[in-house]
Amino acid sequence: MSLAFRTRSPSVLLASIERAISDGLILDWIREADGFTHGTDRWQNRAFLVPRLRPGELVFHIVRGEREPVSSRVYAFYHASFLESLLTHCDGAFAEACASAQPMPGDRIS
Repeated sequence: MSLAFRTRSPSVLLASIERAISDGLILDWIREADGFTHGTDRWQNRAFLVPRLRPGELVFHIVRGEREPVSSRVYAFYHASFLESLLTHCDGAFAEACASAQPMPGDRIS
């Protein structure tokens, strides 16, 4: 259940995401110590997208919040919303994105 962005500069993409959030361009996401979480009351802290820099890609692992395990609904919402934000505000910093359907090493859903 990870989300991977193929890019020549993973650290530049991560910095672009953080800057878009801090500059108020991306309004629905919050950067916290645990990773990125959705900023609305309904979805906040239900999960976190934790970045990991790898050669040629920036991977976000999904990690459960304190309330509950990550359901398919939370997984789908988090990944779709985050991808939409990056396609809208950071599309020049990556070539393609890929979402896994099943948990991957590094994901913590239960």
